[in-house]
Amino acid sequence: KTEFVATFRRDGDKILEDFPGNVAASLAAHANLPDLVEGVAYDARNPNRMTLNLRAGGRNGERIELFVNSRRAEALGDDI
Repeated sequence: KTEFVATFRRDGDKILEDFPGNVAASLAAHANLPDLVEGVAYDARNPNRMTLNLRAGGRNGERIELFVNSRRAEALGDDI
């Protein structure tokens, strides 16, 4: 079982997800390394790219680049 705290913020009458913070928290929780992510580069004007800088000394590298190539929406069924 993996748990992490997802964060949101209010912007006027909207509630917005802290997307880069939540991705970093999820990754750290799944790896069971709370200090894994040192920083996140994300620009909401270009949501198709995110860079996560990881702590030094990891065996699999020190940076993750995430790219979104396409998006689609799916209608939820009655069972959801």
